[in-house]
Amino acid sequence: MNKKVLLVGGSGYLGRNLKYALAKKGYDVTITGTREPSEAGYIKINLEKPSTFENVARTNYYMVIVLASKIRSLGTQQIGHPDFEINVNGLGQFLDFIRSKEITNKLVYMSSMTVYSPENNSPVEENMSLAPISTYGLSKKVAEDLIRFASHHSSIKNMILRLPGIYGGNRQGGFIYNTIQKIKRSEKVQINTTGLGYWEAIHIDDLVDMIIQLLSNYGWQEKVETYNLGYGEETDICQTGKFIGEYLGASDLIEILDNTGYVQLYMANQKVKRLTELKNDYYSRLKTYIDSLL
Repeated sequence: MNKKVLLVGGSGYLGRNLKYALAKKGYDVTITGTREPSEAGYIKINLEKPSTFENVARTNYYMVIVLASKIRSLGTQQIGHPDFEINVNGLGQFLDFIRSKEITNKLVYMSSMTVYSPENNSPVEENMSLAPISTYGLSKKVAEDLIRFASHHSSIKNMILRLPGIYGGNRQGGFIYNTIQKIKRSEKVQINTTGLGYWEAIHIDDLVDMIIQLLSNYGWQEKVETYNLGYGEETDICQTGKFIGEYLGASDLIEILDNTGYVQLYMANQKVKRLTELKNDYYSRLKTYIDSLL
């Protein structure tokens, strides 16, 4: 059996963790990034430069997983943002390339919960309304449309995975990590949620474990299938901050500024639970993570 997997954009945070997990399952994993190759199992692919796609033209892969996207447009509604061009047209050209070169017959695209409309009732199921509030979310929605469009004109089977915000592992940044570090230094944590539409809602280890289970159990029967990934429970950034403060005995260091500036939205996971089994819930994992940083 062909065990070659190509992780496009695999040199990043999620990609590196997913690479190690796939390798443990016996897959021969190649990752891509935009810099020049400096290690075995690394290929240069830049969605802004279609000429770099030729670097994988001579290999047939069991599966291609696309993680590559720009996230700088997460907090803006600027339609002409340069990241939109990369996340949409760059992806479209790559889809054309792998179809014409017959690189694979299985493709996984990492999308985002930001494609959903904040008007949906939670928990949000996969078939609910898509109406992003950021340019980044819009680029992900259009990218999903490209996947579906391409599926009608090729033999490639496609899986779209909608991810929440991620924390943990070797990432030394983000709201949860920074909140813990500030409290350790006895510093005040001010939480300003004005205009917020996206936050960390799953630990990297749990997300990767869920992805691996899904890929192992999925039957690849449909042309396109979409799954929410997550704990399937409400997560709130203000409540998370309060929980961290209380757990560390420093509730007085948590200050929430102004009124809540976001709409509570979280994804249902009933569909993915048919093929996966979660070992943790949100707060039990958060406790473990806090303990690991003390």
